[in-house]
Amino acid sequence: MRKNKVVGKRGGVTNGMLYVVIILLFAACSTSKVTKPSPIQKIQYGSGGGFAGNVTTYTLKADGTLWLQEKQIAKLSCDDLSSILELAEQLPNENYVRPSNTYYFVQVILKDTTYYWSWNAGNLPDPKVTELYIKLNKR
Repeated sequence: MRKNKVVGKRGGVTNGMLYVVIILLFAACSTSKVTKPSPIQKIQYGSGGGFAGNVTTYTLKADGTLWLQEKQIAKLSCDDLSSILELAEQLPNENYVRPSNTYYFVQVILKDTTYYWSWNAGNLPDPKVTELYIKLNKR
């Protein structure tokens, strides 16, 4: 029985070349797109409240993985992750807590500090916080 192989002959692709291409594709994000490390370890955001008091929490980790509760639901592109982290680093260094019956929240977790903003439709936080919340929810 004959086995099919990728063979390197005149214009063909060798297994070694294929591995190099795969490695370069995986390394592209970490070497060229993210220019500086972010102090942000993760961002949690979501909404809650109402009659049942349910809370939906999404977690964006520094590696770009997006989680809903305990399940990974997506992996952000390097450009999207960089854009979100840049915006999160511009948020005010103060907590803002104005929830109501139903509310929205963003929590930015750094190594030594956590900032938390919660609000309802009548008590909006700094515009950069709501801009980040909207951007996160497009993912």
